[in-house]
Amino acid sequence: MKGRLIVLWLLIICIATGAAYKRSPGKNKAREPKCSGEKRFGCIKMWLPVCGSDGVTYANECILCKENREFDKNILVIKRGPCSLE
Repeated sequence: MKGRLIVLWLLIICIATGAAYKRSPGKNKAREPKCSGEKRFGCIKMWLPVCGSDGVTYANECILCKENREFDKNILVIKRGPCSLE
């Protein structure tokens, strides 16, 4: 019984965290990506997608920052999560 409660509690935490992550800024409120000041050679392989102002879904903000640095672009974050095809 105690094991089931722990599993239920963990499930609730996961759902709440996912719901908080999916909230995005209001419509048309693009923001600068949160990039560290130092140049990195690589990014972690974690799927936390963001939608860039170029309409491309990036696996995470680090990847978007890397794209901006490597190709001298200024892509903004439109929203958390993948870009929709609407």
